[in-house]
Amino acid sequence: MSRIIVLDKEVDLTHSFVNKNILIKNKVTSAVTSLLTSQVICKCIGVFNLKGQILPRVSHWLSQGFIHTRYADESIITYANNFSYLIDYLNTHNLFSSYENDEALQYIESHHFEEYFNYLAREKKLCASTIRNREATYVDFFKSYLCLSSSRGLEYREDNPLSDGWLSPSPKNKLVETISIDDLIGILKLCTRESERAVIQFMIDSGLRVSEVPRVTKGNVDDAFEFDKSTLIVNEDKDEDELTVVIPPVYKPLFVYGSKGRKNEIKPRYTFISISTLKRIKRYLSNPIYKKHVKRASRSSPVFLNSKGNVWTKKSLRKFIERKSKKALKMGIIKRSFHPHKLRHSFSINFLQSNDLGTDGNHRMMILKNALGHNSIDTCKVYTTVPSDIYCQFLHENGAFLTRNELMDMVWSKTKIKPNFKTAV
Repeated sequence: MSRIIVLDKEVDLTHSFVNKNILIKNKVTSAVTSLLTSQVICKCIGVFNLKGQILPRVSHWLSQGFIHTRYADESIITYANNFSYLIDYLNTHNLFSSYENDEALQYIESHHFEEYFNYLAREKKLCASTIRNREATYVDFFKSYLCLSSSRGLEYREDNPLSDGWLSPSPKNKLVETISIDDLIGILKLCTRESERAVIQFMIDSGLRVSEVPRVTKGNVDDAFEFDKSTLIVNEDKDEDELTVVIPPVYKPLFVYGSKGRKNEIKPRYTFISISTLKRIKRYLSNPIYKKHVKRASRSSPVFLNSKGNVWTKKSLRKFIERKSKKALKMGIIKRSFHPHKLRHSFSINFLQSNDLGTDGNHRMMILKNALGHNSIDTCKVYTTVPSDIYCQFLHENGAFLTRNELMDMVWSKTKIKPNFKTAV
């Protein structure tokens, strides 16, 4: 059962308890009195513990972030859950069990957090990265709200129990997980519709997040396909220097309506997609079955549709890929499961190994940073330390690295569906 309530609607306060109770009403300020005589748009977050008690401090903090759009919607849900777990744990603690709602946050100390993190690792078997994610939530709460005198939420706490650095174990640097070209081809062959094959090849060749794929429009694809300039100036952030990219004929810049923008805003950027993948998508868009679903296609028409002709959602696309992964594992086509983000990792490694885009390694890294929509180039450095067996899958018979376009051309040629296939789209 959900323990989070998100309100973003009109609320009638004229019949509220405060408005009806004369003794209380006479004690409120004129501003509150004015508020009680009107209908207002209420934007707030309510977080509850297992007892059904609202957590006022956490709810107030998240409501501020919700109103001022400081946090993305998904982040708010994550933060709320992280605090629900912590409060539920504290309710079982001898020292804090008598406290109501989230009052324990006024008195919790560093060693209590250390006990909690050890409990998560030992009893709950959570990985270090998940525990660190929870600690990051608590750090933000104390630093930006409860221990910040200027905000002074419901109460103010002078000492910050999380001010001396991380208390949770450091997450180990995991090796980048990718999908081999042979595995990719095997999974594509399990897809009976060209629409399914096209969207998976698109994801591994564009590096888009699963949340960004549904926003791709026919206009984006048409503009990329028709782009005929030899250079493109990428200036994603006005605070950064312009980045000029010399574009070989086998690649095209694709405009992306990116996620991860500030205040839930779309963060536009360019990625670079191979002409082989674009040709596959154009062929898919010209199929009669796509035209049946999108009868009057325009520049704003969505590109990727599911079997029912509906636009893929983030959730449905992730579930679809997970189903194909499970089926491929069961049939022995692949040895390890894969998820949408593996396609993004594979794109990144393919990008850095394909030396036909970018003047050198550093320039290529800068292009990749922009293509992925990352704020820092340091985030991309993980793709420079990859096991040799991953590199080998990108080698040609003569020992040279296959370019991205050559890899995608190989994928398309081996997974084409004949035009007369009855479920081609």
